[in-house]
Amino acid sequence: MNTRFVLPAALVLSTAAASAQSALIREDDPAPGGAAGELVTSINGVSANQLGGYVTVLSTDIGGTTTSQIWGSFSGGAGALIRQETTIGNLLQGSFESSPGMGDSTVVYSALCENLATMTTSIDTVFTDATPIAVEEEPIPGSSDFWSFASRPRSLRDGTPVYTAGYRTTPTGSTAGRAFVIGTTELFRTGDTLPNMPFALSSNGIDFDSRASANGTHTIVVCDIDTASAEDIAVAIDGAGLVVAGTLLRESEPIPAALNPVGTENWDNFDFVGITEQGDYFITGDTDGDSATDEFIFRNGDFFVREGNTVDGQVITGSISHAFMNESGTLAYIWDVDTGAGSVEALFVESTLLLRVGDEVDWDGDGSIDPGFVLDDFTGIESMAIGSDGTVYFTADVITPGGELEGLFAIGGSGPSIGTNYCTALANSSGVPAVIRAQGSTTAADNDVTLIASSVPPLQFGIFLTSLVQDQMPLGGGNLCLGGQIGRYSLPAQIQQADAAGTFSLVLDLNQTPQGPGLIAIGAGESWNFQAWFRDGGFGANLTDGIEIDFD
Repeated sequence: MNTRFVLPAALVLSTAAASAQSALIREDDPAPGGAAGELVTSINGVSANQLGGYVTVLSTDIGGTTTSQIWGSFSGGAGALIRQETTIGNLLQGSFESSPGMGDSTVVYSALCENLATMTTSIDTVFTDATPIAVEEEPIPGSSDFWSFASRPRSLRDGTPVYTAGYRTTPTGSTAGRAFVIGTTELFRTGDTLPNMPFALSSNGIDFDSRASANGTHTIVVCDIDTASAEDIAVAIDGAGLVVAGTLLRESEPIPAALNPVGTENWDNFDFVGITEQGDYFITGDTDGDSATDEFIFRNGDFFVREGNTVDGQVITGSISHAFMNESGTLAYIWDVDTGAGSVEALFVESTLLLRVGDEVDWDGDGSIDPGFVLDDFTGIESMAIGSDGTVYFTADVITPGGELEGLFAIGGSGPSIGTNYCTALANSSGVPAVIRAQGSTTAADNDVTLIASSVPPLQFGIFLTSLVQDQMPLGGGNLCLGGQIGRYSLPAQIQQADAAGTFSLVLDLNQTPQGPGLIAIGAGESWNFQAWFRDGGFGANLTDGIEIDFD
């Protein structure tokens, strides 16, 4: 996890940039599920889950009436309307904040509401689907305090929200402090002194740059600590100040010389953060050194990229607009690059340039670049996320022949998900159920299907099973979702070992007959079911859910 990797300032990391990208939805499109004449007017923020899914917040308009929607897909592919403003209990929802979170099958979001019981307006809230989790002026469970605000929620896989909240000592009035919250449980708040930190958290002690890993095993938070003379910024992982090479990552603390190829510098500020179930983390920020080299990405205890480095032929300059790490530890980031005629924003995954301002894009979503449709700006507070398959979702303004319009795009990755999941997987020793998904083509003649099992206990061995019949019966620590004649893909090359993130996959050869009596090779016009079996500690073995693929 903590492999050290420092980029020399002149190192070029790769020479080829990916360019395949497509718009998923656009400003001025008909509003999903809307009335005739209702149009999308803005696209605000994006999130991705562990199943290849994505969501964004849309604003729509008809006759001057604006409505917020959450739109996307939990398993990838074509998007659909998931939620829109409605009345839930006494809460009349208004506009949604532009930072949605998503679990495997749920969305988390913040909505400004009117409390119809008290007639109070502009009530700040956090919801999971139709369930209010935190509502301004209402009591905080297990506390004598009351919610003041709840902002920029993210989500665990099971739909539990992760957010920064304000609290009050009375239902109304001034905010007394902030807390870092998962669900309704405060992990820490203003006034707490965290391990490794010399002072207590200040009144603004929890920044909005805070994250939890997919199942909530690890957390990373940018904190303000009260030094009595001024507020000071530091980073906490799992509720303790992050110490690297004997030094707390804290504003004005010296950067250890062993980590810093630039020279003598101090940490200055911290911005975007992320962390995985395996404990891999990243932090963006600045040092107090030369402004030409001060911006950085710090990853697993060392500098990954610094301003002034050359990455995929691009000289990094200026500020980082956004950064995001998926559960496999793959890092995507938007950073300015020097074109020689000025700086423009560019999108990278790890060491590869994907896209930069000035590039033409696929505006109509048909998979081909549309001449004259030019990327102008990456937009929004949460403008980008990277999914489990490496697909990057981002919002951007595009110059079109009809003027500048905003779109949600997908770029890279291994393609959209196919098939329909069914059956119930049970939690394994990783703490959550394992899931199966498929990518590629449903056309049998294409022979292009990859099966992927995720949320498997790390480093455990597994195989994929198949049948023409669906079922659900207990087996090991889970449920067997297949019936009738069950085949397996278990040649030595097909026995997989999950990686450290708990994922293994298999590229199917549809011309190969699965091992098992009475089975045939997969052909057009047939519906086949698939499931992954894997070893699982005390359970002995466990299984994912099932997936059905209709081949044409």
